[in-house]
Amino acid sequence: MCTRCLVLVGVLLFTITTAFAEIPQMISYQGKVTDAAGTPVADGSYSMQFRIYDAVSAGTLKWDSGAQSVTVVGGIFSVLLGESPQPVFTLDFSQDYWLEITVGGDLQSPRVRLGSVGYAYMASGLVAGTEVSGAVTTGTSAAVKGTNTATLDVTYGVMGQSSSTAGRGVYGVATATSGFAYGVAGESASTAGLGVYGWATATSGTTYGVAGQSTSTAGYGVYGIAFAPWGLTYGVAGESFSTAGRGVYGVATATSGSTYGGRFESSSTGGRGVYGIATAGSGATYGVYGGSSSNDGHGVYGGAFAPSGATYGVAGESFSTGGRGVYGVAAASSGTTYGVYGECGSPNGFGGYFSGRLRAEASISAAGTPDHHVALIHNASTGTSPDVLALRVGYTGDPGFAINYITFFKGDDTAVGAIEGDGAGGVTFLSGGGDYAEYLPRRDEETLEPGDVVGVFEGEVTKRTEGASQVMVVSTRPIVLGNNPGEDKTEGYARVAFIGQVEVKVRGPVEAGDLLMPSGLGDGTAVAVSGEEMSAAHFRQVFGQAWEGSGDSGVKRIRAAVGLLQHDPSVARLEAENRALRETVEAIRVANTDMQTSIEALRERISTLEESP
Repeated sequence: MCTRCLVLVGVLLFTITTAFAEIPQMISYQGKVTDAAGTPVADGSYSMQFRIYDAVSAGTLKWDSGAQSVTVVGGIFSVLLGESPQPVFTLDFSQDYWLEITVGGDLQSPRVRLGSVGYAYMASGLVAGTEVSGAVTTGTSAAVKGTNTATLDVTYGVMGQSSSTAGRGVYGVATATSGFAYGVAGESASTAGLGVYGWATATSGTTYGVAGQSTSTAGYGVYGIAFAPWGLTYGVAGESFSTAGRGVYGVATATSGSTYGGRFESSSTGGRGVYGIATAGSGATYGVYGGSSSNDGHGVYGGAFAPSGATYGVAGESFSTGGRGVYGVAAASSGTTYGVYGECGSPNGFGGYFSGRLRAEASISAAGTPDHHVALIHNASTGTSPDVLALRVGYTGDPGFAINYITFFKGDDTAVGAIEGDGAGGVTFLSGGGDYAEYLPRRDEETLEPGDVVGVFEGEVTKRTEGASQVMVVSTRPIVLGNNPGEDKTEGYARVAFIGQVEVKVRGPVEAGDLLMPSGLGDGTAVAVSGEEMSAAHFRQVFGQAWEGSGDSGVKRIRAAVGLLQHDPSVARLEAENRALRETVEAIRVANTDMQTSIEALRERISTLEESP
């Protein structure tokens, strides 16, 4: 009769440290030791010995731990069989075995059946919490390998599923910080197969069908390749039925280097580097969503390397009324970053192709460099005839005023200008501006305002007009502005109207039709002179004609036409006076002729009278 009795609590597979399909090297065993009355023995160290036989009784001894000093607390003990300095397991667990235990010289009976514990678990599915690790460099070089030999239907070499709102169906980590490493690598040679298929069944929360992570600057969180050279194949296919989920979500956490949240390639002329579908019928869904925190990274990078055909670097679709076919975010606040970056090697292809409306939006307020604009279209050709932008409508007749090519809006959606058809085979530029102007340098250190009257001296302008070679007006609303000296030099220039309608500062009363000339005060004002009062000396300083009147005796702005005068009123008046003088002279000449005729007749009569007796 044994004085100490052992109660079996459990036998668990602890770890596998050799290549796939090799036998476990250690077994974790836990038991309870009591006295004959069932009371746990006192705490302390007890001598125990563990032997493994190939039969329930008698049989052949297969493994012996030797005497072991085992700590018992509350009657409970735990040992790791096969741990050094115990002998290494060399058993083939393809058959049943029995464990015999001796405690303090008491042989426990009956023996405990081990069976094919490790292999039973490995064959029917890993137990929850099982961890597999080891340095595997032979065979498939895989710590865990799943192979499905079925050649049809939707099969999975490895399938992972998580019902947690924060879980991952499959989670792979490539911890190497360099080299061509993969968090998860999946391959499928079937034209309808999937290299990796992940399913997150939770209908809410931030879930991932597949989540991949790589800390290497040249690695990939997820890398999928579809080798079939035709058909609708996918390197990686992801689906999510959650209104806040992602079919595929990739994050590249490296803050430098050429990293990719997700990188996908397809060599098929009808394939897609990335093809994402968000099937939710509402919500802010994304066919493809990419984010990159690197200054040189790409939220989404797709390359279509086929040199011909209708190829797409990235193709995205969304059937939601508030969804996005492709949505890219470059979160870095500096560097040349791209929310979405597309390339195409085909001369007839498109780096980006959009069917429907296109909108680009940003908040930028800075100097007018190429990088400080919402949109930049760049033709990198260094040839002599590169083209940059083409606008085309489907209508093939002469474009009329209803065909609008470009419209300019204020922030409240009020149109301020447009380029539209003119109905005669050309285009018209519409604007609220009223004159053609050019930048002219300022002659003096003074403030020039729109509507100021200025004199021109050797191509420079000033409010002084006496002795000026020409009198002009500072433009108020130019529709065309030429002679731009450059954005950093305009401070020393004034925008001067050459021709068109301008609002002019006029001093004193004015009537529509009056001619405008400088006031002579050097304050940028003009005075109005009627045509009847105009002299040739005055006309040399006339620069415009008032198109509206005012009885105000002070200074006000008057709409006037500049650069359009075609005659001097004083000349017309002189011409009228000269014409009147010519008519008078003609009348005098006729009267003189009549007088000469009368005198001649009188002379002949006198002569006749003198000859009479």
